Amino acid sequence: MSDEKTKYTRQYDGVSDLVYVRLVEACNLHCAHCFIPANPKRMSINQCYSLPDQIEKFASHGSIINIRWHGGEPTLFGVDRLRKVLHFLEKDKRYSYVHDIQTNLINFDERWAELYHEYFSGVVGVSWDWKVRLMDKDNKESYKDFNSLFFDKLKLVSDSGLKVNLVITVTKEFIKWFDENPLELLSWIDKFSILSIHLEKLTKTGRARDNWETIGVSHREYSSFMIRLFDIYSLAKNSLNVEFMGISPIVTREADIKALRNGAVERISTGCLSGECDTRFHTIDGSGYKFGCSALTSEYDNVNATSSLTLITVEDIAEARSVRVQSCDGCKYKPICSSGCLASVKFDGSGECSGGKMFFSHIENTNENLY
Repeated sequence: MSDEKTKYTRQYDGVSDLVYVRLVEACNLHCAHCFIPANPKRMSINQCYSLPDQIEKFASHGSIINIRWHGGEPTLFGVDRLRKVLHFLEKDKRYSYVHDIQTNLINFDERWAELYHEYFSGVVGVSWDWKVRLMDKDNKESYKDFNSLFFDKLKLVSDSGLKVNLVITVTKEFIKWFDENPLELLSWIDKFSILSIHLEKLTKTGRARDNWETIGVSHREYSSFMIRLFDIYSLAKNSLNVEFMGISPIVTREADIKALRNGAVERISTGCLSGECDTRFHTIDGSGYKFGCSALTSEYDNVNATSSLTLITVEDIAEARSVRVQSCDGCKYKPICSSGCLASVKFDGSGECSGGKMFFSHIENTNENLY
């Protein structure tokens, strides 16, 4: 493992809690799949200064806290204001912080590059999606303008010596694009200094609910796509940049299958696949603290939401997970499966479950001689 990759991996060792901080819930794009409908909620500087006080509600002093600066588009908070907040947190000795950010890159410039080098270990989380991100909400062709600007900015990110964690939501449009350009995604890894790629499963929340007929993906469609990607990636991965950490959830699914073969009774997966939204995910926004990840809390007290997800207490989420996994009895992958995001239905009538049994099975069958 390269020194840079080792440095990046080690910064997450010992993290006790993941905190989504939704600085600004407005955005400079109009996205058909956004699970946080644009609204006026935003955090003040003083609210940001109170973050350690909010974290004291669930974390012991001395803990390592992963803060994920989120939105809307978090860079609308302003680079100078965010620098003040980060400097304040650095002086606060109650906790140690690991910082991530998720941005669409529209506002990226050299000032943001300096901030990412100083406080984010030289890594920036970047969101790209095909055809569903519009510069102008009244012009469906404005996704082309976003795409052009995005890749110009992505080149600047790479030229600035930053590494990229690329996040893509799996929509119908993205699957069509990938099937027509199966090697294009992998070509970006070296071209744009991409450290990792995460394929996020779309949830039927926020604007995605309103646009589900055109962008929505069933559990079966998602697993079938991931199987195709897995086969292509497996053939190509040995020729990729050695610093590249892999495509998730492929890498975590492979680790989980290997652990299961070796007699493990707990999953290795991280993030959404870990099921840790039951215990270690939190959201802080302009309205205060909420238990759970940003997807589960995205529509709570959002005046522009078309419905409200209210699983916001430890007890509610834990109980919902307990009920959900009862239908998993008899599945060999139950010990390593999170049962899927609680913002999605367990069974959608497609013949596949939200946990992705088809995908698990394909990985196991493909690698049966490797473990």
